Amino acid sequence: MKIAISKVVKAKRENAFKVWTDYENMPRWSKAMKTVKVVSAMKNTLKLEWEGEFFGKRFKATEIDVLAPPTKVIEEWTTEDGTTYKAIVTFAEWPG
Repeated sequence: MKIAISKVVKAKRENAFKVWTDYENMPRWSKAMKTVKVVSAMKNTLKLEWEGEFFGKRFKATEIDVLAPPTKVIEEWTTEDGTTYKAIVTFAEWPG
């Protein structure tokens, strides 16, 4: 199953990318994320451990993110039950 979600944030692409990839501060602005810890970082690849709540269900997951600043983050995470998810977050210039 493929789900596409689009959100428009009126901000410079570089600023939006910087906020999105400031993982340990993500729980401050994302209601779904409860804790996020960067476990390791090598060049443009990060390993994260996080806890979140989605649709009323609490999750723990390990995530690998590949950063392509300032345009894209490829995320792949696996929850405690072994379910794997993948997301591509893109940052585009907003005209004006």
